Amino acid sequence: MAKALSHHELSKLIGTIYDCALDPERWEHALAGIRDALDAQTAVLQLDDLANDRLLIYRTVGIEPYWLEQQAKYIPEIHARLLEDLSTWPSLDMPHVVSRHIPQTYLETSRYFQECLKPQGLVDVMSFFLIHTPTALPASPLPDISGKALSPSAKSSLADCCCRMCAVR
Repeated sequence: MAKALSHHELSKLIGTIYDCALDPERWEHALAGIRDALDAQTAVLQLDDLANDRLLIYRTVGIEPYWLEQQAKYIPEIHARLLEDLSTWPSLDMPHVVSRHIPQTYLETSRYFQECLKPQGLVDVMSFFLIHTPTALPASPLPDISGKALSPSAKSSLADCCCRMCAVR
């Protein structure tokens, strides 16, 4: 379990994230700091185009190149599951944790979990949603979907774009 960060360490980590706005090449350094703070094996910043099964931004630390190639094969499965979960997600402020939110029966039959994550020894994935619609900016409020039925057009706008930060154990 990760130890709590001191105020100074947290401030320094936040500063490294802000530095990425000035120089996007600093993301690997910032992700390494996030990974270490969470006591995770890897950290990922990604912008998913859920409508077209593409990754628009994909920055990682702690993942071997071979596994990055393998993971790309599973993008449609990952996005389909993400869309299914987001359609009923109670709050976009709540992280998505595989061990808490995906049924064990799904994990046992998922090619992605069985063929890509399990061989790496990865046991859990936690995603924090940063942006969720094509028009939302990080500083703008995200739509409140808690407990509400979404119209097909609302679901489609939610499905267009998802930016998330993942930490993997």
